[in-house]
Order: sequence, then C-alpha cells, then structure tokens
Amino acid sequence: MCVNTPESIDTATLTGCARWHMVGIRAELERSLMQERAKAGRAAAQARGISLRRIARHPTHRGAYPQEAGPEFRSV
Repeated sequence: MCVNTPESIDTATLTGCARWHMVGIRAELERSLMQERAKAGRAAAQARGISLRRIARHPTHRGAYPQEAGPEFRSV
C-alpha cells in the first residue's frame, strides 16, 4: 500500500528522521522480497530443466559487434 502525504518529511526532527528510516526499511524489505521470489523462480525453472543461460547473439546481429555493425544512422 502506497500512501502519498502532501507535506514533506522534515529530517531535522526526530519524528521526521524516523519516518525517513521507515521509508528506507520498507524499500529494503520490498527489494529483499523481490530477490527471494526471483531466486525461487530460478530454482523452480532449473528443477523443470529450463536453461537459464543468456542466448548468445549471432555475429551478424546489428549491434553485436559495433565495428562491424554497418553504417551509422548519421552517414546514411
């Protein structure tokens, strides 16, 4: 749940500082939960036999090797 407050957080006071720390704690919790879900998803995919490697680009793919990618947009 996201709550927008019209007033700013005054970090000069103890209450404002505590509020700001609570915002940080909430963000850290959300990040940890996302990492945990991603890790569980990767483990489940690996258990099903799905490869988790990145697909290599073909050398002729535009942008794979900048020196051989072809003419730049400006020169066309």
